[in-house]
Amino acid sequence: MVNSRWSYAMPDSEAVFLPELTFDHSPILVSIYRDWCSGKKPFRYYNMWKLAPNFDTKVRQCWQGDVNGTKMFKVVSKLKRLKPTLKQINQEGFSEIQKADLMAKNELIAAQDALTKNPSSLQLMEAEQEVTRRYKEIHKAYSMFLSQKAKINWASFGDENLAFFHASLKSRRMQNKIFSIEDEQGTWFDSPDGVQQAFLSYYEKLLGTNYTSQEVKDALFSIPGIKAPGPDGFGSAFYQDNWDTVGTDFTEAILSFLNTGKILKEINHTTITLIPKIACPKNVADFRPISCCNVLYKTATKVLCNRLRRVLPDLIAENQGGFVHGRYIAHNVLVCQDMVRLYGRKSCKPSCMIKIDLRKAYDTIEWSFLEEMLAGFGFPVQFIELRGLRQGDPMSPLLFVLGMEYLSRILRKIGEMPGFKFHDRCSSLKLNHMCFADDLLIFSHGDFISAMLMLRGLKLFSSTSGLMPNEQKTAIYCSGMPDAEVGRILDASQFNRSSLPFRYLDIPICSKKISHSECQILLEKMVSKIRGWSSRNLSYMGRVTLINAVLIAIHTYWAQIMILPKKLLKDIEAICRSYLWKGTQMMMGPGLVAWEHVCAPKNTGGLGLRDIQKWNTAAMTRYVWDIASKKDCLFVRWIHNVYLKDSCWWDYEAPTDCSWFWKKLVGVKNQVKAKVDRRTFSMQKFSISNTYHLLFIRPEKKDWCKHVWDRLVIPKHKFILWLVLLDRLKTKDRVCRYDPQVDPTCLLCGKADESVQHLFFQCEYSSKCLAEWKSRLSWGTKAIEVHRLLQLISKFKGISVTRRSMMLTMLTALIYQIWGARNDVLWNQKLWQTRIIVDRVQQESKRRIVGVWPSKTKEKDKNWVLNL
Repeated sequence: MVNSRWSYAMPDSEAVFLPELTFDHSPILVSIYRDWCSGKKPFRYYNMWKLAPNFDTKVRQCWQGDVNGTKMFKVVSKLKRLKPTLKQINQEGFSEIQKADLMAKNELIAAQDALTKNPSSLQLMEAEQEVTRRYKEIHKAYSMFLSQKAKINWASFGDENLAFFHASLKSRRMQNKIFSIEDEQGTWFDSPDGVQQAFLSYYEKLLGTNYTSQEVKDALFSIPGIKAPGPDGFGSAFYQDNWDTVGTDFTEAILSFLNTGKILKEINHTTITLIPKIACPKNVADFRPISCCNVLYKTATKVLCNRLRRVLPDLIAENQGGFVHGRYIAHNVLVCQDMVRLYGRKSCKPSCMIKIDLRKAYDTIEWSFLEEMLAGFGFPVQFIELRGLRQGDPMSPLLFVLGMEYLSRILRKIGEMPGFKFHDRCSSLKLNHMCFADDLLIFSHGDFISAMLMLRGLKLFSSTSGLMPNEQKTAIYCSGMPDAEVGRILDASQFNRSSLPFRYLDIPICSKKISHSECQILLEKMVSKIRGWSSRNLSYMGRVTLINAVLIAIHTYWAQIMILPKKLLKDIEAICRSYLWKGTQMMMGPGLVAWEHVCAPKNTGGLGLRDIQKWNTAAMTRYVWDIASKKDCLFVRWIHNVYLKDSCWWDYEAPTDCSWFWKKLVGVKNQVKAKVDRRTFSMQKFSISNTYHLLFIRPEKKDWCKHVWDRLVIPKHKFILWLVLLDRLKTKDRVCRYDPQVDPTCLLCGKADESVQHLFFQCEYSSKCLAEWKSRLSWGTKAIEVHRLLQLISKFKGISVTRRSMMLTMLTALIYQIWGARNDVLWNQKLWQTRIIVDRVQQESKRRIVGVWPSKTKEKDKNWVLNL
């Protein structure tokens, strides 16, 4: 409802839509809270403090004082003792960092202005160098502050105690057995008991061996430094930045907890953050509580996670797609999509599917149940005693899927019962359910007995684990069944009946080809983002960044799971194109450059944006690769069992009665087959990016592209240079093509028709600017054509590569400023003196070069640019 300006000006405001009543509209009540009290702000470590003079010394002196107590108590006490020192550091150098950054910037501009007026003054040169150094320091701290703040404000069923061994030995093919095995010491076992003991010993050693210092360090450094801290206020960046000082104490504290199972209550405290589940939450139930754990606690659980992840694939059935290495969320969606292909048709066999929503899954699962599960799997006692479960804990998802494995085993047992019948095409795989964490689907033949057996299994799981289905959100989907049979199931389950399409893992599941209207939510999200951005302050390159990072990313998840409707992809493309050229979600007419050229790679003359239609095809190639490489996963087994059977994948053609998604996938396979060597394709490691370039990108590199995308060049200047080199600036000669009444005369000199070639640098005004700039650089070339100037800079002899980049930055700034001067005449009727234009070029280029020059820049190159 509001844009970013409103949010910035009035952050403590809300809008409530009232009932229509007798009005012909819904009144909006806007409330603005002027003095909203959020309580005392807790301590928080800011990464920018690391830049303070003598920071390491002060931290080391404060940390090295003796403390009596356990290893973990020592760390907690030292952290408390350190807080006053850090607060003093903040007060002395960082308390008003935004104001300091602005003042330093103004001082630098003033110093450069003074030096421009008196370039021979040695005193002014030294003053500018000092101000530049100070600005770089303050601006670096301010950038770190903004980056960190932005991130902060975003009894067993049928199992014995050897179940862990049996999970390790689960066969990939039916009737496959292991008759002998070699253990890690090289000893062979050929008896059943010996084989069992070899595997049991291996996994007990894997999970029960002593933890190491390297495991602790690896776990800590895997936590991003800008992640929100826990109640103690110290994020992972503090420990990473000061590892030489705090590393030993930190490691000993973690190892003490892991080896003894004892933890201080201060470490176990968490900050609860409420995350809204929906766009406009009204009820307390509309928020999801997330625990922000202390880094000490988080590191310990990361160590446990790293060990547990190694054994999960052997423990968890392939029906569970979530949080197990090597399993992909899309596989569940694709199998589900294929299962319902005949739902709603007369030819559909009796089928029943139940989409179950577990009520507050992470909050209601019982720890006693998980302890029994871990013990049943054969986990070492010391491993079990270390754990609890909470949202925000890195290990919570892994423990949760272990708990859901109990349900999988119940349902697999039910599949073996005489009265149970499988869903159509599921009997060969013995498939009657799929999970992704707590997103659960169960399905069977459409008869009362089969459905009731599944529901009884669910009831047994609920009574044991504490996880109960939400009756209001759980839905039953039936097809090809008599109404009486459906009624019996509904009465017994107390669930609601629904119809396709429905959403599974946020993807529409439908029996027919997915329609544009079912994907409308993607367009709505994109338009909503654009409305929230204030485009007036964004350059073209700023818009390019947002399109790549936000707009295109919105549809990426869907595009990796299915071939999206062409009309939808064209609409997404139109929104991106409109935002790039107009800053809005809709525009009439073409852009300055054809969209196909915009989506070309940077080294071939484009902006490097994705062609979303081609990228959608490349993303779907993942499944072509999965099938070609015979990946061991549920989806590939489903495809081989239902469609391929003994057929060659590369020669296969889709039957007429298959699902719409399978026809699309076979079409993608045929595209791949026509363009790549199938043997090489199936052997390599899959990458969407590499496949996109392999299928659609032709290497036609242009020499001038390296100049446009040079690191030193100011980003917004790059875009204008790009348009100039493509001859696509909106100069008068181009405007006259569709509006003949426009006066084509150059706005700057008034002596010739305006075009890109004239404006850069045949125009009398711009040629004077170029001559003035060359004079200041003592560059005697007579060249004036842009391509030729770029070529000369790239081949300039006797100077370093960095110096060439500096000259390129200045030339690009000159082109940008001349274009700006031309627009000032057009819109404000104001023409700047050429000297002022070149002064701006010099100042803007200096700020950019000094701010981002490479660390290995030679002193003579630094002095050269500072003395200009």
